[in-house]
Amino acid sequence: MRVVPVRSAWLQLAAVFGGFLLGPYGALRLSASLAPGSDLVQTLAVFGFALIFVGGTLIWMGLGIAAVLVRTLLGLLRGRLPAWPASESQRAVPPGYGSYIVLGAAFGVLVGTVAGLATDLTVIAAVTMWTLTGTGYGVVLWLAAHHGCLPFLEPE
Repeated sequence: MRVVPVRSAWLQLAAVFGGFLLGPYGALRLSASLAPGSDLVQTLAVFGFALIFVGGTLIWMGLGIAAVLVRTLLGLLRGRLPAWPASESQRAVPPGYGSYIVLGAAFGVLVGTVAGLATDLTVIAAVTMWTLTGTGYGVVLWLAAHHGCLPFLEPE
């Protein structure tokens, strides 16, 4: 598990709102410039990019909890206690945040295919542009999670 410095609540709040709102807004702007008359593509882009954030977060939470449980159980079976961050200024980031990149690429292909079929763009060009855009958005979310800017929910 990766250990990072504790980030401020304001930075985490900005990362969550920025990730959730700016990604779909950027997708809307891109679809408005590439497919100006297609409401279907614009709607799919907005909801697809919102689903990248929400779905990636849910998958990260599920994979992170499963990984922590497996590592803890294996450590206890070997007779070792699990290692946790040594101080209050550090926190652990569980694995699984690569789901943002996978979902970004998948939704990019989906939106690109629909955009290629519903507009004057060629399917190859639309799929290429939207896949790169979705993957780029996934990489930005991955970096935010990797460096501890996106919070991993902890039960208290």
